[in-house]
Amino acid sequence: MPSLHTLFYIYISVALVGLSLSILSFMFGGGAEDADFHLDADHIDASHIDGGNGVTLSTLFSLRNFLLFLVGFGAAGAEAVNAGYNAWQASGFGLVGGVVLAILGLFFYRAIGKQQGNSAPRLAALVGKNASVITGIPLNGYGEIRMNNEFGTAVTLPAQSKDGAISSGSTVEVTDIVANVAMVKAVA
Repeated sequence: MPSLHTLFYIYISVALVGLSLSILSFMFGGGAEDADFHLDADHIDASHIDGGNGVTLSTLFSLRNFLLFLVGFGAAGAEAVNAGYNAWQASGFGLVGGVVLAILGLFFYRAIGKQQGNSAPRLAALVGKNASVITGIPLNGYGEIRMNNEFGTAVTLPAQSKDGAISSGSTVEVTDIVANVAMVKAVA
């Protein structure tokens, strides 16, 4: 059985390795996408079982949460050894500390993730709006249209018309978006 002094340094080392890798993961990682865990048991995709609260197995068992578990395990274990507990008791404290820190980290990163916005224009919002043809559209061929999106920014898209050729400078209506190509018809 190692001495309490040695155990303390083992637990501190575990915490420091976990903390270092957590910082690197936070700086360069991709959140819960660090680990992609899929369990296919009779067509059940366990990564999508969340009980309605948004916590999936892939986020629960992500690399980031594992690293936070190591930090909590090492820190709580070191503190327990410092308080005079033996190796088994310190491991129990470490286990509890690791689970608590991993769960807190899970909810912390989810809260940060909810703050992210997406200001990218949605192509579907362009359907039903008018556009100007900037490159003529031949029958069953492709041309280009320009229009403003919902943010007022000019958008240029490839366009196709099933109704016939449309000359440059004409006004068209976007009827559909298929694979990032605007399906258009001439406006009379």
